[in-house]
Amino acid sequence: MGPPSPKPLRSAPWIAAGALAALAALAAGAAVSLGGAGELRAQLRSLLEDEATPAQTAALAAQVRPGDVMLYTADGCLYCNLAKDWLEQRSFAYTECNISVSSACARAFQAYGARGTPFLLVRGAPMREGFQPGVFLKLLRQQPT
Repeated sequence: MGPPSPKPLRSAPWIAAGALAALAALAAGAAVSLGGAGELRAQLRSLLEDEATPAQTAALAAQVRPGDVMLYTADGCLYCNLAKDWLEQRSFAYTECNISVSSACARAFQAYGARGTPFLLVRGAPMREGFQPGVFLKLLRQQPT
């Protein structure tokens, strides 16, 4: 009897959609590199582009207070790192709760019925489909401060 297999976290659907978009681009003849980790990271970053102007995004970031954004992450989660990079590059305040390290974070994550990381609460409103900048900005605009 061997050691139990770890249960993998399911990735958010938008991640799968990004992979499908890359496959569609390949089928259409576009150059999609599957080279090293740096190239893959750059391609994944393109999935995180938002439609707001830099000035609009900066104005929203200035209104975000500590505790407004809770980011649930897991060790080894590339998409969590991309979400953190996006938030930090745009000066958004957020609180990270790593479910791999903190049992309290893991319990809260499960209580929300989250399916994978990154999982965000934006002023109490859950982002259930992973981190999507457009959805994130929309939630900030809709939720009172």
